[in-house]
Amino acid sequence: MPNYRGWEIVRSLGEGGQGQVWLVRSSARAAAREQAKKLMPYGVRQIGGNSTDTSESVSQKLLGAIAEYNRPDAPEELGALKQFKMPPASDGATRAIERFWNEITALRMIEGDPAVLRVLQHDFDEHWMITDYHPGGSLSKHPEMFKGDLLGALQALRPVIAVLAKLHAKGIVHRDIKPQNILVGRTNQLVLGDFGIVFFEAGHRPTELLERVGSRDWMAPWGHTGKRVDEVTPNFDVFPLGKVIWSMVSGLPMLPYWYHRRREYDLAVMFPNDPTMCTANRILDHCVVEHESDCLESAGQLLSMVDEFLRMLANGGQLLGKGVPRPCRVCGRGQYQVQPGRFPLPGSPDWDVYACDYCDHIQFFGRSKPQPSEERIPPMPGRE
Repeated sequence: MPNYRGWEIVRSLGEGGQGQVWLVRSSARAAAREQAKKLMPYGVRQIGGNSTDTSESVSQKLLGAIAEYNRPDAPEELGALKQFKMPPASDGATRAIERFWNEITALRMIEGDPAVLRVLQHDFDEHWMITDYHPGGSLSKHPEMFKGDLLGALQALRPVIAVLAKLHAKGIVHRDIKPQNILVGRTNQLVLGDFGIVFFEAGHRPTELLERVGSRDWMAPWGHTGKRVDEVTPNFDVFPLGKVIWSMVSGLPMLPYWYHRRREYDLAVMFPNDPTMCTANRILDHCVVEHESDCLESAGQLLSMVDEFLRMLANGGQLLGKGVPRPCRVCGRGQYQVQPGRFPLPGSPDWDVYACDYCDHIQFFGRSKPQPSEERIPPMPGRE
């Protein structure tokens, strides 16, 4: 087994199709523990044998060594080691090496971005790499973290979308977006990981062109129709990004197919008094779709859309349209309903009067053009 340049294996974190993952301790921390371990029996012998050192000084050294050895490892002293499997067959080994090279290359290209794993060390000859370790685990282990909170979910996921936008601009597609591959960082920030099947538009391509192009439950439907790996486009990442948004907000592990508008999976039905869920549906309408032609082309377009909605939500805005709930700002129990002809404002045709159906609080809403009965949504980036 390789020595991993002094990094010490602590325990297994799991095993996947491409290799084994271990929690490891940094070489500096491992050396400090080893030194402390050597001092402990020496201190015990000195105290028992009435050495020339005072018992108090030896005791302090002994206690210090014990404390150093047993103290919890600091987060920066730990890492995640991925030891890649090398198949015995020459063709399989070549593909595995190419994937290893691709993963390292992709991570290096966006090095320094806090929303992506950092490569701490790697060895091409021994086929391993060590990245920073995130004890929170994957997003899939925290289904309640953003449940019912679209604003929080979009704010948390935005850095990941921005990373993918950078990659897409370079002709790189992640191909395996899902909550299991998004980690929860030390301050609850989200970090994108597992670039094991990343695709490069030019160069660094896997030699096998008919391999899978993503995880089956998260893959875009047009990825199931016999597409070759060299036909992968950035919208392969946009589709699962939409499903990740749905999963974060719904609190459920996975959305079947593209069924976010079916009643049992509709966020607006799950959270009937929250008008922001209509905003969520507008985003999903351009990501989680059956036909490729209806999907946003890249994470860059999705980022523009998310930013537009984030500005609206952060300012307390919401979509206006038929069927969009408007909770009362006073009692918080009822919803505003339009009151035709009530308290008319002479010379002000651009305002409609609404009253809460619980406390009768009056609110004036600006009348959009077209009329409020028609939905008003922000313009889509890059589309007519």
